[in-house]
Amino acid sequence: MRTEYDEVKLNFTQYFDSWGEYVKHVTTVPPTYRGQLSSERQRDTGFFGTPSFDAATELARTGWAEGADRVNELATRIMHKVTSLIELPRLVYRDEGDMFDIALALEGESDCWFGTESEYSEGPGGKVTRIVFNCTVSGGLGQDVIIARGAVCLALVEALEYLGRPVELILNISDGTHSDKGVGELYVTVKDAGEPVDVRRLAFMAAHPSSFRRLGFRWIEQLPTPMVSTRCNVGYGRCCEATDKGDIYFGMGMYGERQWTNPTNAAAFLLDTLRAQGFEIE
Repeated sequence: MRTEYDEVKLNFTQYFDSWGEYVKHVTTVPPTYRGQLSSERQRDTGFFGTPSFDAATELARTGWAEGADRVNELATRIMHKVTSLIELPRLVYRDEGDMFDIALALEGESDCWFGTESEYSEGPGGKVTRIVFNCTVSGGLGQDVIIARGAVCLALVEALEYLGRPVELILNISDGTHSDKGVGELYVTVKDAGEPVDVRRLAFMAAHPSSFRRLGFRWIEQLPTPMVSTRCNVGYGRCCEATDKGDIYFGMGMYGERQWTNPTNAAAFLLDTLRAQGFEIE
């Protein structure tokens, strides 16, 4: 864990090297906020997705099996609309073409003309792609949108790795105030490049409401005292965009974002993102 804190501007940034390190932190460090803790509220199950903070932390540790199935189903529907192959030019020899191979002609080969034709294969590996997923969501965002948004993120991770591009996935929380008194930022490395995709764990991290509304709320309740007083008394602050957006960035979730629940729109987002990363899609 690494922490940066500007006591004058009230900007606080915390980095965790693993999901396990973050979960241990939010479950063992006492809150600095002394009022009623929203992270422990035992009502509004539809809002939080779990009946209690303890239930949320159990899912965070063991993974969200039901959610993994739902995320997989949504991701599969999206990926059916997205080609998982990239286009690569290859030389094709014929009896006519754009270019001439004099060595083959001298050997008496009739197929001495050649041109280029596209074939589809796995893309080159090597480069690591950092995806930053901002799980900060507004109070009006429903579970169906939160789950669909997470499914798109995991579908993108799987698509990139299938195409030979290792992915590092970072969970982000960016929480400001309505009076612009500083920003609290969290960055958790939940998947290292080359590490297999643990769908159950990543489904909770990216697609479960409790990822932000219980564990994230608890992290906010642990901010330095001058910062929690400007947040926890007034609705736990406001959603902000991350400072570090990596190579690919999923921004904060705001009410009215329905495009994630539409497989066609979600697939278009994935296609545009893959093209932006240099892949030629059919």
